[in-house]
Parts: sequence; structure tokens; C-alpha cells
Amino acid sequence: MAQLAFEHARSEKNILRKALLSLGGRNEIIHCEFLVSGMRLSAWQSGGVQIRPIGNLNLKDFLVYELGYEVDAQLLSYFEQRQGSKYDTLALLTDMIGGLRLKRKDQFFCSEICYEVLKNELGLNLPSRVPSSVSPQELYAMLEPLHLKQIYL
Repeated sequence: MAQLAFEHARSEKNILRKALLSLGGRNEIIHCEFLVSGMRLSAWQSGGVQIRPIGNLNLKDFLVYELGYEVDAQLLSYFEQRQGSKYDTLALLTDMIGGLRLKRKDQFFCSEICYEVLKNELGLNLPSRVPSSVSPQELYAMLEPLHLKQIYL
């Protein structure tokens, strides 16, 4: 069953990275990703868009929501097509934090690709936004009105 997971800032041990990702402590959610069939699907600073095994991921550091079984293949296909795309550090800084629109084609950060998939591929009724301007915290807030089932781990 496909799930959407939001990582809480308390899980980040590097103080400088935690401050950057939480925008100086204003945000509790610092990362988002999909979980499908024992795999993690997202964009990471350490490798861009990837499909990684869940491995020993501590899901207690995440808020996890069910998306259902019917979207598993769709999510895997989307990420297989984009796997290897670079991480868009520039858009993270300029678009999401700075409010500019300097998005680079075929480069993503986590909440950007998750928003794009949820809105444009899965058809969830999310507010219309430029994907590169959406933070993990904002995406989390956008999903609240949809009343997705939260999984407590």
C-alpha cells in the first residue's frame, strides 16, 4: 500500500542542517517521501530523485498517511522515469525560501516532486501552486483538509 511520509525536524541530528531545513525552526516538517512496496521514493540532497530501500528507516520520526493500493504502480512508474534527476538546491533556496521563480527543468527537491505527483499524477485536490515554491510543511498543511488516514507507528 502506498503511503506518504513526512519527516519531523526532531529526527535531524545535524544542528546546522536542521536549522536550514526547518527554515530557522519555523517548520516542524523537514522532508517528505512516498513509501511503496518496501521502497522510498523522493528527492534527496545526497543523490537527487531516487528509489531507495526502506531498510532500517525509523518511521517513528515520520507522520505517515495512507494513499491506498491502487496508486502503487503509478508512483513507481513516475519515479522510475525520473530516477537520476538531480536535486534542485537552487530552487530550494530561491523558489521555496526566497519566493523567486528560478526552477531548473528536470531537477527536484522532496516537497516539489511530492506535490507534483499528488496534484498532477494522482489528482488530489490540492491548492494550485508553483511546485518549486511548496515546502514540506506547506504540503503537510495542504493535505489536512483531505482527511487522509494517518498510520500510527
